Amino acid sequence: MRHHLGVIDGPIASAPWTLVVPVLFWAMPLAFFVWWKRNRDLQLRRLGRRLGLEYRGAPHGIEHLPRMLRQQATASLSGTWREHRVTYVHAGALSAASVDVPADCPRLVIDGRHGADRIWGGSIAPVSLTERRGTEWEEFDRGFDVRCDDARFANAFVDQRMMRALMGFADGHSYIEVRGDTLTLTSTRAIPVSEVEALLDRLTALADQIPRIIPEMYGPRP
Repeated sequence: MRHHLGVIDGPIASAPWTLVVPVLFWAMPLAFFVWWKRNRDLQLRRLGRRLGLEYRGAPHGIEHLPRMLRQQATASLSGTWREHRVTYVHAGALSAASVDVPADCPRLVIDGRHGADRIWGGSIAPVSLTERRGTEWEEFDRGFDVRCDDARFANAFVDQRMMRALMGFADGHSYIEVRGDTLTLTSTRAIPVSEVEALLDRLTALADQIPRIIPEMYGPRP
C-alpha cells in the first residue's frame, strides 16, 4: 500500500467500488421499474377520469379472468363504456379487457395466439376444451382456433359477421373467451395505456356484433 498526496492506493481504495457496482447493477433497473409503474398508473388514472371509469390499484371483481392473470394484476379500470360494462386489467407483461354479453353463454374459446405466444400463453389462459370448430373461411381458420363443446352455440355465435369482426383481433397475441355473461380478451403483451381506449372501443364494437339469436337461445342471466 502506498500513500501519495493523501491518496491511498491498493485494495482498500478499490474495495468501495466492488460494493458500489453490484448495488448499482440491481438498484438502477429497480428504480426504473418503480418510475415506470408510477408513470403508467398515473396515466391509467388520468384515462379513467377522462372516460368516466373507476381506477383501482388493487383490482377486484376480476374472477372471470385466468388465474395467473388475476394473481399478477396490479391496476384496473372498470365501469360503463359505450353502453357496456367493461373492465381493463394490467398485469405486468399481460393485459386483459372484458365486456358484458346479453346472455348466459357456454364456454367458447377463440384463440388467436401463434407460435411461442400459444406455447407459453397456454399456462396463462388454458383452453381445456376438446371440440375444435372449423368454419368455411380458410383465412379465419388460419388465424384462430375455435373451441366449444356446444356445437349449437358455436355455430350460432361465430357467424359471418362475427368472423369479420374477429379478424380485427388477428394479431397473434389475442385469446378471446366467452363464458356466462362476459366476453374477455387476454393479450400476451402489455398493452400501452395510449391504446387502452381504442381497445375498449373495439371490444364493445365486437360485443355489438353478437348475433341477436344468442340472447333468445341462451337468455340473459336472471
